Amino acid sequence: MRWRGWARGAALLATSGTSWAALPEPAEEGMPEQTLSIDAASTTVNFEIVALWFLKRRGEFTEIEGTLKILDDGKRAQIDVRIAVASVQMKDPEHVELLLSPAFFDAVGHPLIEFNSKPFKLSAKTAVALPGYLTVRGVRRKVRFEIDASHCEPEKRCSVIVNGVLSRSKFGMTEYRRTLSDEVHLSIDASVLIGNGG
Repeated sequence: MRWRGWARGAALLATSGTSWAALPEPAEEGMPEQTLSIDAASTTVNFEIVALWFLKRRGEFTEIEGTLKILDDGKRAQIDVRIAVASVQMKDPEHVELLLSPAFFDAVGHPLIEFNSKPFKLSAKTAVALPGYLTVRGVRRKVRFEIDASHCEPEKRCSVIVNGVLSRSKFGMTEYRRTLSDEVHLSIDASVLIGNGG
């Protein structure tokens, strides 16, 4: 048991003439992990793609769920997000129909877009790299986004902003390459529910 180990250490130090001040401090035990739910009502997911080399087409997904897990050291976290493809909205209904079709997101065959991050630092005051895995159309690939968690205070309020660029062709969306850019800019502004974790 731990206290017996400390007692033996104390006895050895006493016989060697070493002072008690030289004893190492007991290591602090880690904090329990805390899982916070993303507040869908105050979270936005926006995207942008360039058409015909200079026209910016913007849209958003309105249905999102996920969690922000505060790891046991209290200084790092992981974010997991699931986005309903069918919730996509754009100004032009024809663009929405195209995005839902098998040529793009294929909402029927693959109803969810998922992002699972690796641990990132909560203590960062500026945006930091956010590696993780993105799954689109059933294709899971490593990605490297950026996250700003400078406004995250887990015991008070927490919001994080994730920005990134994905190559749609790497996820099987290869149609209309002459008229639509391969790069899709994605932005997630997520708020979490304090005290309502799972």
